[in-house]
Amino acid sequence: MYPDRAIEFFLRYHSNVSIEHRAANGLILVAEQNGEIVATGSVTGNEISGVFVRSTLQGEGIGGLVMDELESHVKKAGFENVILSISLPSRVFYEKRGYEIVKTAEIDVDMGQFLKYWEGRKMLLPMAIQQSTNVQITMKPIGIIHSPYHSKDECPIQPLYASGVIGRAEVFGGYEAGLKDIETFSHVYLLYRFDRAGETQMIRSTFLDDKPHGIFATRHPCRPNGIGMSIVRLISKDQNVLEVEGIDILDKTPLLDIKPYIPRFDRIETASEGWVAGKEWCPKPQDRE
Repeated sequence: MYPDRAIEFFLRYHSNVSIEHRAANGLILVAEQNGEIVATGSVTGNEISGVFVRSTLQGEGIGGLVMDELESHVKKAGFENVILSISLPSRVFYEKRGYEIVKTAEIDVDMGQFLKYWEGRKMLLPMAIQQSTNVQITMKPIGIIHSPYHSKDECPIQPLYASGVIGRAEVFGGYEAGLKDIETFSHVYLLYRFDRAGETQMIRSTFLDDKPHGIFATRHPCRPNGIGMSIVRLISKDQNVLEVEGIDILDKTPLLDIKPYIPRFDRIETASEGWVAGKEWCPKPQDRE
């Protein structure tokens, strides 16, 4: 339930005066039913705003039709992405449409009250590429990872800082045959699901740096597909269980894949450390995901 000041803000935001103002600066889309306006939305440049559907008709697909038209307009104008503000009630709707949360923001609605919301962004791809991205990918865990870490605060940020820590990668019975000859390698990659990661943000601060970086330029766990990777030392194999050293993974994490680390193929002597170069290790900042 929103406080009174927030409700007053929404009423002003969707008033005729505000709609006319947006119309003067961009495009206004209006949906009618039986001669009555039941939904509106506007777009200025690549920013969509003012999307509203009459409460009695919400959940009937009208909002989706409005967004389809507005996004199509942005795409035809040549923009690569579309941005908008996301309120709490609308977050699920926009995330299902492919919007990623960029950051959290707030509006001062007077009298010491603030309306919090999210800034969202969606990439607009060429149609051929867009069709290929509609494919749903389902992954089944091949096993489970056991470690001494039961909370995020306990867990180190990289295997380098988990030296000497022992863990186990337990492979489910149906995949045990795939471990044949794994013991001939000294180190392996564990690929796993960040099943307890928090909110995904495309730009955020990391454990090693207060300065925000793009998520794909970091190893932060709050990622779009939530896939983690660690290189660990293989101590032994006992049937379907690998004992490993240097584990930096939460206990009971779903295991997605195992691959051998092969220095001849994987080591790149000329690789750079990017923005991480010169950053000294530090404890995890308190209350930071």
